[in-house]
Amino acid sequence: MGARIPHWPVIGLCYLLSAVVVAGCSHSWASNRPGTVPVEGLVNYKGAPVAGATVTFMAIARGGRGATGLTDSSGHFRLTTFEPRDGAIPGNYRVKIAKTVTVETPSAEKVDPYKSMGRPPLPHVERDLLPKKYKQDTTSGLTAEVRASGKNVFKFDLAD
Repeated sequence: MGARIPHWPVIGLCYLLSAVVVAGCSHSWASNRPGTVPVEGLVNYKGAPVAGATVTFMAIARGGRGATGLTDSSGHFRLTTFEPRDGAIPGNYRVKIAKTVTVETPSAEKVDPYKSMGRPPLPHVERDLLPKKYKQDTTSGLTAEVRASGKNVFKFDLAD
């Protein structure tokens, strides 16, 4: 019988090599992605700050990547593309802004078209708190140009 090789060093070496490969892959992915610049702004509706609205920058360039942010109590937002608050990739964007709440319907039977089909009534519906035109980038009329240098601060004053 020949000498037996212990398994633990071999298994440890496999784990070490796996970790190096995974770390190398994640690093190369991060270094190959486009650079971002800080982007922030303010959303007002009828002159008052809008808290809790989702602001989305939709890239106009084909294959471009968008960015999103959420407004705070003062209507201020910072965009995220890859990592929290990293901003947006320089370029031109169409902007959409939405704020919805889920409300219980007073009489779900009245608003449920499926009740007659034997399905249970819908207990909740979503209600827009901003005009619906701002919910789509194609109808909002809002645009932004994110520049590679300088400050990228945008103010969106929404109206009916």
